[in-house]
Amino acid sequence: MVTNALDHLRQDSELAVIATVISTDPGTTARMLRLVNSVAFAPRTPVTSVQQAAALLGRNQVEALLISIAAKRSLPSPVAIGFEEQRFWRTAAKRAILAGLVASLTEPTRKSENFSAALLQDMAIPVLALRRDGYGDLLNHWHHSDDDLAELEAGAFGWHHGTIGGQLAASWNLPVALREFMSEHHREPDQRFLAASSVASIREVDAVGDEQFIVSASEWFDLETDLLVDFLAMAHDEATAMA
Repeated sequence: MVTNALDHLRQDSELAVIATVISTDPGTTARMLRLVNSVAFAPRTPVTSVQQAAALLGRNQVEALLISIAAKRSLPSPVAIGFEEQRFWRTAAKRAILAGLVASLTEPTRKSENFSAALLQDMAIPVLALRRDGYGDLLNHWHHSDDDLAELEAGAFGWHHGTIGGQLAASWNLPVALREFMSEHHREPDQRFLAASSVASIREVDAVGDEQFIVSASEWFDLETDLLVDFLAMAHDEATAMA
């Protein structure tokens, strides 16, 4: 179903047609309704149908949702030291929701693009945890340190997860700008995805990334600290439902 719906999107089919395809899959329908009724979108009244949800989300956000579902279904669920599947997806959802909240105030016309970028930035990690010897141990070390993951990877393997993520994005035929963000999200802020760049530091097991997010978002966008703390709390609460 997901592949079929993505094909329709890329063929510029009407959203109503795409919504009909999506509605044949109960799991995707449920995730779309949870997303559209979350704080990231905050509809005035509850959205109860896929058709309503698709119209409110728009083509870009529907594509982002479908890509995230396809990624979750296609990526492995490794059993490895340092990798916990539910925690990984919850953190990805938290970044995406935060990016959406920030972008809604700072660059609303690019809200969906920032949501997608933040959601997908670390998609290579499950692949590496499964297929690369020693990667789980490196992840475990990262979770219990203040080290930068990309620097740890470069020192141990000569590459970082962003490079592999960019290759995955290319294999999924994602837009070039999104591939480039996934490849380089750990480096300088990407002016095309500033809201997503501000949440790139969010980590799975500690609050260090939360603190870095507050610093970055307050400096880059002149947003009040109290507002950003509220955004973090909202994103935390919503992430479990999305993951």
